[in-house]
Amino acid sequence: MNNSKQPNIIVLILDALRADHVSCYGYHRNTTPNIDRLSEQGTVFLETIATAPWTVPSVASIFTGLYPSEHGATQEYPRLDDHVPTLAQILSENGYETIGFSTNPWFNKETNLSKGFKEFKLYSEGKSRKRRLLRKISPFVNFVFKKRGLTEPGCSHDVVDEVIDSLEEIRTKKETPFFLYAHFMDPHLPYQPYKKYIKAILQGSNRKRLKQIMNYPLLKDGIVHVRYNLGLESLKDEALDIFRMAYDAAIRELDDAIGNLTEYLRKSGILDDSVLIIASDHGENIGDHGLMDHQLCLYDTLLKVPLIIVGNGFPKNHKHKKQVQLHQLFYTILEATGINNQAKQSNTDITLQNMIKNNTGLKDAFSEYARPDQIKSGYLRFSSELDLRFSTRLRCVRTSEFKYIHSENGNDEFYDIEADAGEAKNIVHSVSLEKLAVWKKLLAEWQSNLRVYSRDESAKESIGQDEKILSQLRNLGYM
Repeated sequence: MNNSKQPNIIVLILDALRADHVSCYGYHRNTTPNIDRLSEQGTVFLETIATAPWTVPSVASIFTGLYPSEHGATQEYPRLDDHVPTLAQILSENGYETIGFSTNPWFNKETNLSKGFKEFKLYSEGKSRKRRLLRKISPFVNFVFKKRGLTEPGCSHDVVDEVIDSLEEIRTKKETPFFLYAHFMDPHLPYQPYKKYIKAILQGSNRKRLKQIMNYPLLKDGIVHVRYNLGLESLKDEALDIFRMAYDAAIRELDDAIGNLTEYLRKSGILDDSVLIIASDHGENIGDHGLMDHQLCLYDTLLKVPLIIVGNGFPKNHKHKKQVQLHQLFYTILEATGINNQAKQSNTDITLQNMIKNNTGLKDAFSEYARPDQIKSGYLRFSSELDLRFSTRLRCVRTSEFKYIHSENGNDEFYDIEADAGEAKNIVHSVSLEKLAVWKKLLAEWQSNLRVYSRDESAKESIGQDEKILSQLRNLGYM
């Protein structure tokens, strides 16, 4: 693919995909056959923890190697400041082509998540499938859409088509490595999978349930989670089961698109010269803990995500069982490219290559959730209860056995996740004060060692002024 000894870096983020709904992580439904096959060519990290439960802080951590409190892009201030160096910037400065694609509206110029990419395409029309249907009907329409770049905005298959077109252009250069980032939204609310993927999940055996899923109106409602979280929308077990099956079908649809991309990467020979990373930025609640979507908590349903890496340094058909975190990808990619990072952020001790080599992991994983300022107005459209119930900062420390969640409002939680993987029983009042003090000290020491970047407060006023982006975010319940 390229004449450099440096590998291409391909990062595919599958938004809102929780690890326990991925087949190769043990899920009972066949949601990810293509990803499963790919996983046999590399390393599956079985216990990967996000630094935050939603996109902006989590992706910013991947791009900077920093925790949310350090890089500062959180609910309270959803913008990555210009002076915080990113992976795309560092790779670009060291000769890499940098190209990005995203169907998530948070990748806008105000949040600065696209900083450092030479080219970045944001699909800003949501998940409408009307254009895709037109393309199926008429070859002429398909030709026009291709020529004008009017591909289906929220649909993984059309994004993959453009990713492949971009890679074909890069192949003609042959001399430089590239960093390609693609962010897909199929498993994100509202769940709108095609019928064929619902059939694949149902395995064609239940026509009644297929009809229910196809016609269930709340699946098209991008803000049903707001009403549900506030107790204003009652969803019985059967309704939640419909949501879960639609979620699984959306995953299956995304997996199909990923299969098309990886098949191209194999046939073109690009995969031979690349490190391919497949992960999610966070998980999803679907009635878990009385919540929907991916806000307001730090449970494993939101923090435990899939991570699969294929390429040099990552053994085939290998399962790494030790705990790791998403922000380690920053250091891992710098290690894979052999770049001596001028910003002195390189940390070989926590690269995933090093942890595979030594069969180690992170004893303690730390995650955060800032005060939910960006979703507050969306919730207050329905109820004034947000301030009382949800408006609190959360921080947690997690080992493979226990998790301690500290809440700013005093409602702390403690879970024995080895015995209670679903975090159903909060045992904070059963734990001795001495033991609890140890966990509180862990969090306090971690917090005191954070390298907090100063923020450009003057830029805060410009966040989200693009009305088109604001409209999308409102339709997803953020504002």
